[in-house]
Amino acid sequence: NDGRVLKANVVGRDPQTDIAVIKIKGDDLKYLAFGNSNDLQVGDWVLAVGNPFNLTSTVTAGIVSAKGRYVGIIGNERKNSSPFDRQQQAKTPPSGIESFIQTDAAVNPGNSGGALVNLQGELIGINTAIASQTGSYTGYSFAIPATIARKAVSDIIEFGEVQRVVIGIQGGTVVPQIVDREKLKVNQGVYVSDLTEDGGAIKAGLKNGDVIVGIDGARVNSMGDLQEQLAPHRPGEKVVLLVNRKGDEKEFSVSLKTPSGDTKTVGSAEFWAYLGADMEKVSDKDLEKLNIDAGVRVTKIHDGKFKTAGIPEGFVITNINRAQVQDVPDVRSFIERINGGVFIEGVGKDGKDDYYFRK
Repeated sequence: NDGRVLKANVVGRDPQTDIAVIKIKGDDLKYLAFGNSNDLQVGDWVLAVGNPFNLTSTVTAGIVSAKGRYVGIIGNERKNSSPFDRQQQAKTPPSGIESFIQTDAAVNPGNSGGALVNLQGELIGINTAIASQTGSYTGYSFAIPATIARKAVSDIIEFGEVQRVVIGIQGGTVVPQIVDREKLKVNQGVYVSDLTEDGGAIKAGLKNGDVIVGIDGARVNSMGDLQEQLAPHRPGEKVVLLVNRKGDEKEFSVSLKTPSGDTKTVGSAEFWAYLGADMEKVSDKDLEKLNIDAGVRVTKIHDGKFKTAGIPEGFVITNINRAQVQDVPDVRSFIERINGGVFIEGVGKDGKDDYYFRK
């Protein structure tokens, strides 16, 4: 705000929450303290800060219009519709973690990354999107809750990656069609359509057809609510789920695991050692030469899964299970979400298309 221009280093980023951490050096830097976005209520006043249309340090005001909004904009890279893609998408959960704070504070292009603060000046959200048919603000804006952002920041600084947790279910927000079809005794919550083998939920005693209506004393009305409550946790921790089963409410203590089924926190070094590969983003010049849109080159092979699969040095990865790889962090993000075989497509040193499959 005082006109200084500072260079920044990217510490890490998390496409599933649309959060990144950057590091700058400077004197007399002001900062905001995190607030508790769980304490927000619909109707609370908030302020949005940002740089819309290059109008530096603009502040707008509004109220919280809704909480726990899911709009399907984060991690939405799986848009193909081949039978293979539909099969893989059925096995893996949506990649984006969304439980937006919806406000009517005016937000426009340039506000993304700006602060959403309460009347105590605490950071309770990060502005990230608008709902608009014109590209400009039309009354609805969305912010990432501070509870999700704070956990992402902490994990990126400590581990280099966000430590994702799952309870081991497949399902979705309860809607009238599900209530009628399954003859549910509750109109809100998260319907459990299937349970992951060896997951925390099935071991705790949850069953297909259960409806999760609470977690650690907080009500759960949607999948967004559930994701927001799980986001601050790390693998190995436990949560208490309140479940409606055919009209009766029961509590279950569930151990949280990583998407791969582990209970240990894992940093970047451990993951890349597991793969046994060093990688780099392909330059624009090489992309044009190879006639591809994006990719990551394998620069070095060590002992690990890539070596076992036969992937050679110099191979350019373009897709993992049909999802396009834009940068090195995408490799980890895509692989960690997969239950089953990993299908890797790309271009070899000879410029010819090739692929590798690993169970």
